[in-house]
Amino acid sequence: MKHLFLLVSFILMTSTWATAQWFALDPQTDSHLFSVHFIDNNTGWICGNNNLIKQTADGGDTWEETSFHGGTSGSSDFNWYSIFAVNETDIYASGNKFNWDRYQFNYAYTTSGGSSWDWQSSWGNQAGSWREVFFIDDQHGWKVGSRSGNGWVGHTTTGVENFNSSRVFDDQGLKSIHFIDQDMGWVSGTDGFIAKSTDAGDTWTELQTGLAQEDLNKIFFINSMVGWAVGDEDDIGIIIKTTDGGTSWSTVNIPPMMELNGLYFIN
Repeated sequence: MKHLFLLVSFILMTSTWATAQWFALDPQTDSHLFSVHFIDNNTGWICGNNNLIKQTADGGDTWEETSFHGGTSGSSDFNWYSIFAVNETDIYASGNKFNWDRYQFNYAYTTSGGSSWDWQSSWGNQAGSWREVFFIDDQHGWKVGSRSGNGWVGHTTTGVENFNSSRVFDDQGLKSIHFIDQDMGWVSGTDGFIAKSTDAGDTWTELQTGLAQEDLNKIFFINSMVGWAVGDEDDIGIIIKTTDGGTSWSTVNIPPMMELNGLYFIN
């Protein structure tokens, strides 16, 4: 009977593996897509270049453009690199806008589910870009970016409307940020850079990854100890993993592939 149970279990598992599928969705745009975020099975948002922000209420079968225009109707010179839906009404997008001869920091947020947006340029004509935004709950969020080659972190404790920002790293471009609670989080960036904070981002400690040339485009932790970062060196993908909170990192062996820009683990 035990052997029969094991056989049935194996058949069920292999059947599940065999039937798992991906289906292509049509966002009805020619723009490059940089970020996607869902809050449930049906409700989600995407963003990209050419001022693209779209939302879906049916799991991605259909998409609708939001009313955001960045202050200029039909403006197409916005690049939105990251979007995060805190809930159905509060959504935050970060990126940049080409203005004359430089890209300047930009962000937009809505508290009405996308029916109207507020937009701000953080530093006027200063060159830079916000690359990623992340919320742990409806009040506490962070964003990272780079200005003139220096790393900046933004933080809010009162929701999408009230971010502050500060320069925290010299000569370091930041690309990704992830927190597991209101205090502990990590950032990653160019040249194999990773740093950790235990005080909500007020101070940071650089961690040693053993990398020097790789861009770490995304960092993700499932708890205070176990995390991954992915990126590339000369368009060849790389994954590194830690099991001690970032004190040490090991390279994960993967087949040669193009650059890696994202990852997500359930457990």
